[in-house]
Amino acid sequence: MNQAKKEKADQHYELIVENIDLILEFLGVTKKGKSLREEIEEGAKALYDHYHKATGKRKTDWEQVKKEYAKLTKAERERAYLAIEMWAMVNVGKEENFIKKCWTYLRDKNFND
Repeated sequence: MNQAKKEKADQHYELIVENIDLILEFLGVTKKGKSLREEIEEGAKALYDHYHKATGKRKTDWEQVKKEYAKLTKAERERAYLAIEMWAMVNVGKEENFIKKCWTYLRDKNFND
C-alpha cells in the first residue's frame, strides 16, 4: 500500500471511530447488540404494562402505543414512564371511558402536565 492510500485509510478509520455511535444508530444497532426496534418495543411494553396497571384501564391498541412511543425522544420516554403514577392518581377517579388510552397519553404528551 503506498503512503497516500495509507494516510487516506487512517483518516477514514479516525472518522469512523469518532462517529461510531451515529453509525451504529444509523444501522439500527446499539452497543448492547439490540436493534433500536427491539429497544423501542421493550420500552413501550414496559410503559404499556405500567400504564394499565396504574390506571386499571383495559389493555388495547398495542400497535398504536408502539408507534407513539417511537416518536418520543429518549428523555420524553423516561418522563412518560416516570409520570404515570402521578398522572393516574389524578385521573383514576374518573369513569373508565374518560381515562385516556395509553397511546393518547403518549400522543398528547400528558406526562408534561
